[in-house]
Amino acid sequence: MSDFENSMNRLQEGFPGQRMVTLPDKLIDELSATPIVSGLVLTDIGYYPRAKYHYRERIYGSDEFILIYCVDGRGIIEVPTKQMALYPNSFCIIPPGTPHKYQTSVTDPWSIYWLHFKGGMAAAFFERFSHDGEAVLSDVLFDQKRLELFEGILDVLEAGFARHHLEYVSLNLWQLLSSFLYQTLFGGGGVAQDDPVSLAVEWMKRDLGIELSVTELAARVNCSPSHFYALFKKQMGYSPLKYFNQLRIQKSCHLLSFSDLTVKEISAQTGFDDPFYFSRLFKNVMGLSPTQYRLKYKD
Repeated sequence: MSDFENSMNRLQEGFPGQRMVTLPDKLIDELSATPIVSGLVLTDIGYYPRAKYHYRERIYGSDEFILIYCVDGRGIIEVPTKQMALYPNSFCIIPPGTPHKYQTSVTDPWSIYWLHFKGGMAAAFFERFSHDGEAVLSDVLFDQKRLELFEGILDVLEAGFARHHLEYVSLNLWQLLSSFLYQTLFGGGGVAQDDPVSLAVEWMKRDLGIELSVTELAARVNCSPSHFYALFKKQMGYSPLKYFNQLRIQKSCHLLSFSDLTVKEISAQTGFDDPFYFSRLFKNVMGLSPTQYRLKYKD
C-alpha cells in the first residue's frame, strides 16, 4: 500500500500542539496600505507538529504565496505540472492562483512551519526563488535561528494585534524569508567548511549517480562513521542514506518530467543498479510509480 493512499481521516488542521494565527482581512488591508510594511505582508502563519493525516487541497489556489517548511517527517505537494517530495530541511513556495494539494506521509507524518504572504514586493521576492514562476522546492541548511523567527512571530501575534505588533511582524518577515534565500549569510557565512553534515549534503548532491556508504561519507568529512551517523540524523531528521535516497528520487522526478530517458536509464543515472528496487522506492516516496509519474507530469 502506498504511503500516500487516500485516507478517510484527512485533516486540514486540529493537530495536538499546533499553533496558528490568521490575520483579519481588515488588518491585512491596513498593513497593505502602510508604506513601511506594504512590501511584504503576512496573512497567516502556523506550526503543525507530527501532523498525522494532514491533507489540504485548493482547486483554485490561494490568494497569497504559500511557504511550507518541513522540519521532520515527510509529505508530498502536487501542482498541475509536477509532484514534489518534502522532507526534513526542505521547503516549497507555491505562488498565488496555482491549484495544489498536499498531504503528509501516513507512516512518517511531517512537522511543518508554514505561512502565507502577499504585498507589493512579494512577486519580485518569489522570482529570486523561481525563474519560471512555478512552485519551487529546495533544500535549506538547518539553522535554529530560523525556527526562533517562526516561533517569535507566532508569540507576538498570539499576544494581540496591536499596530506595533503587526509592523514588527511584517518587518521580521523579510528576515525570515531571507533565511531561505541567503542561507549561508543567515547562518553567519560559515557553511560547510566546519560543519560535517552540511559538507556531507554537498557531497551527496554532487554524487547522486553513485552509491555512497556511511563509511565513505564519514571519511570525506573527517568523522568516525558512528559519530557522523548520529550527528547527521540529529540535524537532518533522517539517516544519511535515507536522506541521500530522497535527493536521488527528487532528481529522478526531474528526469522523468524533462527528459526522454527510460526508467531503467534514469534508475542507473541516479545510482540505482536495480530498476525494480528504484521503482519500489520511488512509489514509496512519491505515491506513484515512475511510469505513472511520467504520464502525469511529462513536460
